[in-house]
Amino acid sequence: MTPAAATKGLNAHVLRKAGCTKISVPRTDATGNPTFVDFEVPVAEPADYKTHREEGGKAPAAGPAGTVYQRGPHGPSMDELANATTAWLKANRPDVLYSKVEAEFDRRGFLIVWTPPYCPKFQPIELLWGAAKQRASGMYEPGRNLAQTRLDLRMGFYGGTDAHGHVWPLVNIAGCYDKAEGEMNKWIAADKRHVADGLHGTITDLKGAGAWTSTPANCLNITDMEVPVKSPAEVVALTNEYEDEEIGGFSSSGEDSDEFGTDDNV
Repeated sequence: MTPAAATKGLNAHVLRKAGCTKISVPRTDATGNPTFVDFEVPVAEPADYKTHREEGGKAPAAGPAGTVYQRGPHGPSMDELANATTAWLKANRPDVLYSKVEAEFDRRGFLIVWTPPYCPKFQPIELLWGAAKQRASGMYEPGRNLAQTRLDLRMGFYGGTDAHGHVWPLVNIAGCYDKAEGEMNKWIAADKRHVADGLHGTITDLKGAGAWTSTPANCLNITDMEVPVKSPAEVVALTNEYEDEEIGGFSSSGEDSDEFGTDDNV
């Protein structure tokens, strides 16, 4: 559960357990100028809030004045407390916000690359699945049942000799990642509008993301990108070319292409 989805009582409890004694909430004063209002995180949790947190039921009445338990407008609203909780944890206890996977990766010194959604060619797993499924399709024989399809798909991932006598190597997982990373870096480099003061760099060393995410909705317009317009003849040729290729870098003929290569050690 994230602070945004938690109750005020639970966020206050998390802050206290993490060692926080005070939060600052951004607001505006009577003259309209920005200011901050501080709220104390009590050392002891109010009894009625503890009961509500552990047993549920009706929300407690207003908590002590000047604390995170006080109700708005004099106390922090649910959203204000959630935002303050996230901000404090990020600054002081970022490990608390980690998932189990993130915590383990951090312990091992691994870098997590957050890929954009709805972009299959940017996802290594999509390329991996594509390679295995294309291989499995090449192993098809009339009358193949679901159990055999499962075995063929497994061979598509892990390699082996199929019923046609073709030897499939292990799918190159590192190659799928390298391909996805290269596609993301090409897209970043092509975004000319934000190269100067916005989004640039690489997916593992991204710069200017703050400026990019604050741009208006029309920043999604891709007319400024150098995408060559293909003639009808080129489109036909490209279609014919893809008919003899396979997603994930493996050709429909059953031979591995040079795009990902193969690596028995992966």
